[in-house]
Amino acid sequence: MIVAHVGKIFARISLVLLLTAISSVHSWSAESVAKKLAARISNLTEIKLRSGVNDVELAGIGVEGKIIKAIVEDVTIPNGHDTYLVMRPSPLDKQRWDLVPIAGDLGRDQDVIEDEPHTGEDAVKTVRFFNGSLDGRPATLMFVAHRRLIEGYGSPGPTRISVYDFETPKEDNARQQSFIVKLQTFLTIGRYGGADYALWKELSIPLPEDFQH
Repeated sequence: MIVAHVGKIFARISLVLLLTAISSVHSWSAESVAKKLAARISNLTEIKLRSGVNDVELAGIGVEGKIIKAIVEDVTIPNGHDTYLVMRPSPLDKQRWDLVPIAGDLGRDQDVIEDEPHTGEDAVKTVRFFNGSLDGRPATLMFVAHRRLIEGYGSPGPTRISVYDFETPKEDNARQQSFIVKLQTFLTIGRYGGADYALWKELSIPLPEDFQH
């Protein structure tokens, strides 16, 4: 009996040590990913969007494009959400506009992306566009932060951050189609009460101008 009891105690201690080690590795990994990613990005200028059709410079693919921001009323989401769609002039037909899809996993491209601003400062999901530099070259970047709701909107939670780059792949791309390609994604260790605050703390992305400091 004593041997069995001691064995259970050691098993519990081993499990606790294992979970602690896994948590430490994850913490180090997320922090390392954020620091390495932030070091690759510089000279950011936000592409400010109003509701409707916005004429914008897409520095990453070297064209003047459009980003459509449309507000969607949704009874399941307080204050609704915004939907974003990106277009560029077709390189094959100047009279046509091409959709710039978000390259998804397993080849499932996504035409639009949505945010969930709630009241703004406590946003559940934020979508932000910037021109700047990535690894020293001109780039257009999309930052998406989506925080996990644990006990309601006012409760801070871990946040999944994804960074996307606008690209026009050269190989096997006869149509010269542009894509929004995911560079990196990671789950924060810190808990945040707003998605934009997570971007600010983790990647030094400026807070929106209308935020109170």
